[in-house]
Amino acid sequence: MRRKRAGYPKGRLLLLGLLVALAGMLLRPDLHAAAADPPYRYYFPIVARQQALCHPSAMEQALAHLLVTDPQQQRPTLRCNARLEHAAQAHAADMAARGYVSYVTPEGVGMNDLVRQAGYGLPAAYSAAAGANQVASIAVGHETAQAAWTNLIDPSHGEQPRTHLLGLDSFFVRQVDYGIGHAYDLGSLHGHYWVIIIAEPAPGAASPGESERPGIERIVIHTP
Repeated sequence: MRRKRAGYPKGRLLLLGLLVALAGMLLRPDLHAAAADPPYRYYFPIVARQQALCHPSAMEQALAHLLVTDPQQQRPTLRCNARLEHAAQAHAADMAARGYVSYVTPEGVGMNDLVRQAGYGLPAAYSAAAGANQVASIAVGHETAQAAWTNLIDPSHGEQPRTHLLGLDSFFVRQVDYGIGHAYDLGSLHGHYWVIIIAEPAPGAASPGESERPGIERIVIHTP
């Protein structure tokens, strides 16, 4: 009769495997040292608030350069704001698409409110009246940024856009955030539409009576 071979319990086999592994580590001091003294590295989560970035087109960037570097610019610093850029681009595109030139949309929404709707907080002193504009200058019909800028700051076209763009009084000089929009539609009446928004961030301590500062109403239209 064939004798039945005795088997090893699974528990003994596991114990035997552990002993063999331990013996191997003892015979390899380099591995043992590495295990005993690993190169620990600690990683801590970094919480940061990412600011939305501006993404101007080449035409918009060219106009921004003229705005910031003009020798008559009275503001010590100007910074692009993504919300203002979005509002400017949207208004330029809307004027081109719907065939109007105005600081007020056909629905009666002015530039102050368009800026607020874009998520940019204006100081409380800024007008909340329907159609109010204390933040934007518009030019249409100019094929280049240089032509648009030259006409916007030309005193013969009125002092309002010039004063706004160059910060020539105590109200406008506090406006340090800007956004620029340009739209081109070959089938539109004027072809090129430019919008420059420069605004004061809230909270802004306006001087008494500054809320009565006249808005910008004149629009520079280029006639070829």
